[in-house]
Amino acid sequence: MGKTCREICVDSKGIPMSNSKRYENGQKRCTFCGLFLETSEVRCSCCKGMLRTKSRGKKLNYFSKPGKLAS
Repeated sequence: MGKTCREICVDSKGIPMSNSKRYENGQKRCTFCGLFLETSEVRCSCCKGMLRTKSRGKKLNYFSKPGKLAS
């Protein structure tokens, strides 16, 4: 059975703020519904999909990785 957004999640929608601070302030993202939610649950109350708690867009510097030598 596929996931379906039933728009129940709109009730727990997070307050607007800059995207870089959302995860730091405890908001979680439902990728299927496309919303940031303020909840302590692990799954979205609407579609039951897993909520993301970390951003995907962190860029790592090649030289900052442990075990790598700068040349």
